[in-house]
Amino acid sequence: MAIVDTALQYLKQNLCVVPTRLDTKIPFIPWTEWQTKLPDESQVRQWFEKDFPSANVGFVTGLISGICVIDIDSYEGKKEVNALVPESLIFPIAESPRGGEHWYFRCTNADLKTTTDVPGFTKVDVRANGGFIVSPPSMGANGKPYRWRLDILDTPVPTMPKQLYDLLPKKTKTPTEKIDQSVHTDMFNDGTRDKDLFYTACTLFRGRMAHDQVYQVLIKLCMACIPPMELKTAEQKVMSAMKSAVDQPRDLKSEVSQWCIVQDGAFRVDSCFRELDIMTKEQKSEAKKTLGELKVKGIIESLSGIGVYRQVNKNIEFIEIPDNEHPPVGLLLPLGLNELVEIRQRNIIVIAGTGNSGKTAFCLNIAMKNMDNHKIRYQSSEMTGDELFIKLKHLPRKLSEFREKVEWVNRFEKWEDIVIPDAVNIIDFLEIYDKFYEVGAWIKKIHDRLTTGIAIIAIQKKDNKTDTGRGGAFTKEKARLCLSMDYGKVTISKAKHWASSSDPNGKFIGFELEKGVIFKPVGVWDKDPR
Repeated sequence: MAIVDTALQYLKQNLCVVPTRLDTKIPFIPWTEWQTKLPDESQVRQWFEKDFPSANVGFVTGLISGICVIDIDSYEGKKEVNALVPESLIFPIAESPRGGEHWYFRCTNADLKTTTDVPGFTKVDVRANGGFIVSPPSMGANGKPYRWRLDILDTPVPTMPKQLYDLLPKKTKTPTEKIDQSVHTDMFNDGTRDKDLFYTACTLFRGRMAHDQVYQVLIKLCMACIPPMELKTAEQKVMSAMKSAVDQPRDLKSEVSQWCIVQDGAFRVDSCFRELDIMTKEQKSEAKKTLGELKVKGIIESLSGIGVYRQVNKNIEFIEIPDNEHPPVGLLLPLGLNELVEIRQRNIIVIAGTGNSGKTAFCLNIAMKNMDNHKIRYQSSEMTGDELFIKLKHLPRKLSEFREKVEWVNRFEKWEDIVIPDAVNIIDFLEIYDKFYEVGAWIKKIHDRLTTGIAIIAIQKKDNKTDTGRGGAFTKEKARLCLSMDYGKVTISKAKHWASSSDPNGKFIGFELEKGVIFKPVGVWDKDPR
């Protein structure tokens, strides 16, 4: 089906279609006029058959089309938005060429505005009033198409869930006091206006502002000039400035170098491409060449996995040797483990366990055994208050004590942000679904927050054939004690601080769990005789 036919089908659904460029996603036409009225069939045919026969198709979002699009460009963002959408709700979903998703909801409010990087979400944009979105079957600059997972022509567009709508940015109300919005600088006068528009467009694009938002900003600047431009002239000037800014040659070598320098932990080449808008084959080739040069210079190094790097940190942090030894923190552990190992200030304990092996029970027992003598914050990624009640009621302490002596927090990301530097921090558990190579960086961030406190981190592991959690050896780098838990068995896979002259590494013990939380040892700590 020709794209003009698809555009006409969209138009019949009262979707305001506009022709967009393949390389930049900018509409070929000024779209201010089309934010308040729909084109007719003859206009659409003129655009897609005569004026711009190779154009992609996009929608002007907001009230004119009755749609608001949640533009999701990360796994974390998808998880955050999905948590606010009922499982039973069905709505149109489009997939972008670079793996992102566009979720379509009904737009019925003029206050909902187009926003890049919505606060509180990870790489999530909103396309609403004043914006536009490229739609299937358009082609991306990488040669891959936009695709419908649930076609808007076949799937009703529902009202956005209130809990999601309430978190999205709204337009601020116009102040009653008149404000002079004129531009009182030497910029944007008759002699320099085109050049100033071009440089402003370049700056906004480099700041990763969305094309439709750049357009709105530049239009407002034109209208605020002295004397102000007429709207039609402003639109022409803005479209020209935006096209010139997008076509402006880039210093990719400098951009890629600066991007690598500010990365914390491991990163993937495709993350560099996505965040710097590197799309064409030539741009990717130049970026890869720059990465290779940075590797030769020792600024970055390759990690396991194709296209995975990390910055080489050559900053030196000198170690001060104290006059006296700091004593162990006196942490009590289940199954008599504290008789084999010592835990010291700023230590990380990693508990890697298969599903239903007892990781949470182990963490809850650590909280119970130490809440009288240590401040404890327990970050849980999956337990509700009811589920916590069911587990705690079986432990030999009063529920009121757990409420008073332990801080219970729901958390499934950015755990380091709420680590208490001088307390016992329990993270149950560190959720990982992809990008396992980043686990070491996450654990390091937690470690860096500690001063005299410690952190116990539970991690899922694949099966009983490995003693490390998802993330492999990276999970052990900062840890001073690593435990591997399988059903009915816990093994010490790494212990740096021994409680005696006897090496605890490799020792294991069997156990039974009563009522899901009470550990009963089976045998004693011992090593496999093999």
